Amino acid sequence: MKQTKEIPTLDNISINDNVQVYNDAEHTYLDAKVLEIKENEITKEKLYYIHFLNLEKRMDKWVEQHYVLKNYGHSNSNLDGSNFINHSLMKDNIVLTRKQAALFMNESDKEEEGEEKVKIRNIEKIIIGYYSIEAWYFSPYPSNFTEQKVLYICEHCLKYFKFKNTLIRHIKECEYQTPPGKKIYEMGITPDKSTSKKENRISFLVSIYEVLGSEKKLFCQNLCLIAKLFLDHKSIYFDVSPFKFYVLYEKDNNGFHLVGYFSKEMSDSSEFNLSCIMILPPFQRKGYGQFLISLSYFLSNKLNKISSPETPLSDLGKLSYKSYWTMTILNTILKNKGMLNVQTISEQTGIRIEDINYTLNELSLIKYWKGQQVIQNINIKQIEEFLKKKNESKKSHIKFDPKYYIEDN
Repeated sequence: MKQTKEIPTLDNISINDNVQVYNDAEHTYLDAKVLEIKENEITKEKLYYIHFLNLEKRMDKWVEQHYVLKNYGHSNSNLDGSNFINHSLMKDNIVLTRKQAALFMNESDKEEEGEEKVKIRNIEKIIIGYYSIEAWYFSPYPSNFTEQKVLYICEHCLKYFKFKNTLIRHIKECEYQTPPGKKIYEMGITPDKSTSKKENRISFLVSIYEVLGSEKKLFCQNLCLIAKLFLDHKSIYFDVSPFKFYVLYEKDNNGFHLVGYFSKEMSDSSEFNLSCIMILPPFQRKGYGQFLISLSYFLSNKLNKISSPETPLSDLGKLSYKSYWTMTILNTILKNKGMLNVQTISEQTGIRIEDINYTLNELSLIKYWKGQQVIQNINIKQIEEFLKKKNESKKSHIKFDPKYYIEDN
C-alpha cells in the first residue's frame, strides 16, 4: 500500500519539502521549497535555504525557523508576474521595480524535475569601490575565499581578497591604474546624471574599453566571477579566450569605477552580437543596460550584420531587450510614417526579423494574413504620444551616442 508523506512540521521538514515562508518584502507567507538545511552553530536553531516558488532564483535565501509555518497549504498571496506586465501599446508605461522584475519569468526559467542541484549562494556581499553590494547568486570563487561571506574586490584589476587591509595594500601596487584594453568610447556626462551615492562626487566621463579575453585572461575571468554573482544563467567563467569584453566605467576625480560590461564572441561570423551582459546593481535603472545594447547593435551595423543576443538572457536582460526593441522599432516606424514592412525594419535597425516579429506581436501591431505577417494597427499619433511619454520617463538616463565612438586609427 502506498504511503502518504506526512505533512511537514518544524520537527520533520526535509530537503525538497514545500512549505510556506514569511516574505518581508510582501508582508505575507509565500509558497517555498526547502533546498538545504543547517544548524546555527551558536543558537543550534535550524536554518533553511529556501526558494520562493513564484519568485526568481535570486530571491533564494537562508531563513530562520520562526519564518516557516508549521502547517502549510496554498499561499494567500496572489502574486503573479503577469499582473505587472501589460503588452498593449498605450498601456505599456509601467516602470518595474527590481522586485517586480523578479516576477517576470518564462516557463523555461522555472525549475524542472531532475534539474542539477541548486547551488547555494556562497557570497553574501562584495565591497568594490564606493559600494557594498549584496550578491544574488552562487559564483565559483575558491572555497577558502568564501568562508566569511564577504569579498573585497579591487576595482582596477578585479582581484578579490578576504580582508580589507589586504585590499588596501594591493591597491597601492596594482598594475591597472587605468583599465586594460583599448578605449573605444568616451563621453562626458552632467552632474545630475551621476549615479554615485557621494554628494561631493561628480562623474564626468563614461568610458568603454575593449578587452580581449585571450590577452587579459585573469582580468576577464575575475570579471566573469563578479558577473555570476548577479546572473543566474551565466555558464562561462574561465574559458574567456574566445570572447571580447566591452567594459563600461564611470570616471571621476578618484579614477575609474566599474559599471558593467557585455561580452561577444571574437569571430565576426557569429550570428550573436552579445553573449552576456551585466550591470552592477548600484548602476541599474540608469540606462546603462540600454546603453550597452545600443553599442552591441552599433558594432554589428558597422559590419552590415543583422544580429541578436545569445540566449538565455537574465530576467532583467529580457526586460532591457524588450524595451530596446520596442523603442527602436517604433522610432523606425515613425520615421517612415508607417510605410514599411518587417524586412525593411530589420535592414534599417540591424535587429533580427524574429525579434522584430516578437516585439510587434507583444505590441499587437502584427497579424498573419494569407500566410504572411502583416504590420497593422499603425496609429502615428498614438506612437508619437507613447514615445514622448517613454522618453520623458527616461530623460535622466545615460544614452549611447555614436559620435563619441573612437574609430580605429
